[in-house]
Amino acid sequence: MAAASTRTAAGMVFLLAFAVLVAANGEALYAWLRLWAFGGLEYGFAILGMSVWLLWRARGRLRDAAVTPDWRGLWLVVPVGIATWLAYLLDVRIAQYALFVAGLAALTWTLLGYAVLRVAAGPLAFAMLALPIWGYFNHVLQAMTVHALALALELSGTPAFVDETSIYTPDGAVLVLAQCSGVQYFQAAVTCGALYAYLGFRAFSLRAWVLIGFATVAIVGNWIRVYVLVHAGPLTEWQHFMVGWGIFGTLLIGAFRASLWLQRLERPLPAGRASVAVGNVEYSTRSLAALAAIATLLLLAGPATVLWAASPRTDRAARLTAIPVQAPWSGPLVADYSWQPRFVGSSEQVQVRYHAAEGDVSAYWAWYVPQGHRSQAINQTNAVYTAPWEPRGGYVGTYYKRVPVAGAHSSEVVETWLSNPQTGAQRLVWHWYCVAGTHVVRPWQAKLIQLHGLLQGRKDASVTVLSTDARDPGAARAVLRHFVLVGSVASCTAADGKPS
Repeated sequence: MAAASTRTAAGMVFLLAFAVLVAANGEALYAWLRLWAFGGLEYGFAILGMSVWLLWRARGRLRDAAVTPDWRGLWLVVPVGIATWLAYLLDVRIAQYALFVAGLAALTWTLLGYAVLRVAAGPLAFAMLALPIWGYFNHVLQAMTVHALALALELSGTPAFVDETSIYTPDGAVLVLAQCSGVQYFQAAVTCGALYAYLGFRAFSLRAWVLIGFATVAIVGNWIRVYVLVHAGPLTEWQHFMVGWGIFGTLLIGAFRASLWLQRLERPLPAGRASVAVGNVEYSTRSLAALAAIATLLLLAGPATVLWAASPRTDRAARLTAIPVQAPWSGPLVADYSWQPRFVGSSEQVQVRYHAAEGDVSAYWAWYVPQGHRSQAINQTNAVYTAPWEPRGGYVGTYYKRVPVAGAHSSEVVETWLSNPQTGAQRLVWHWYCVAGTHVVRPWQAKLIQLHGLLQGRKDASVTVLSTDARDPGAARAVLRHFVLVGSVASCTAADGKPS
């Protein structure tokens, strides 16, 4: 096949393979669009539009690039296909989104060639910024802001003591909320930095320095903003907005100025398009079709697994029950539903209350027997609280506590301190998971145990959530510890359903 015919045939095959890839990932992509439209992540549409514009801007380079279908692209297709299979099997949505973009890059390399991939790599990488990843930076940025503000206060002559998200000074306490993390400034700066670095530089090292510089400006700018607001006293919401974005905009202009100076180290990108030699590559129609079929089938392994994962295969499953506890604890009693966790897709839920002289403990169990696609104990929609409850002071991190359980063993729990802004009530919450009969608290470990359980034919999981009044955090921890140890609450269960 002549070079021109190869280009036409490869382009048509690529479009067909891309359409199949979109159709196979339709459920995840539809959820992604809904997240952009109704989940407060409207920036996704803007980033997608900019990615398409970057591809359009590079249309001359794409037209001149040699279209040479390359079997070596399967070296990228294979790991992406395996990773997609695992992401769909374990229902890790954010991985599904990222791997769809990676799969598109793998198809580009395999069916259109490395020269085309080099031109399209930048716009595809920029599209990754539309992923719902920014919330994961929130707790890190909030913790950094807390310690930076405490240091700034001490350097300015004000003694400060840090307690989680609170900073105590002789003049009073400062509570650094989750909204003070500056994640919105960080996201805007990284997006602007990535776009400017791609358009203005060619060397990877200079692009990296520009991106790091913009991210640093956002972080430091937020520290300055919070410090100014602390000393400014009570302000209206509009004044908060003006101070924050005013400081951020000023520093962002400085970052652009510094990047312009950095461009002197590298010649600016040429105004016209970069020329790429067109290769005279002959490729048979049969080989091209075989290559497209192999690449597409490997990338579709993940979505195809949904059908297998959705079918129950576990005859015996671990299952917890609201067990009667030992004295001095009494129960189960009628639950107090003023606080309630949210675990969607569970096969059964139970919420009860237990009482002792030490205090009351609310207990909640949710069972996933079996776990299936869209019915997972660990996903982004599940939480140990519902509105109006919220983490006290915003979310600053996940705290893991090691506590005694029945017998001589100890296990970890996840600790969350909640507050109700409507009533002023506070609760201390401990929770943990039981996946395929194994006690686990860290989500990534739970997913690995889930995979291991699938290989053994077990698809069961459950979550245990305990809470008590937390006006005195130390006393609340003592109540929950006493309940778990003396009340003999099962840490997990065996395959026959008995506590272990």
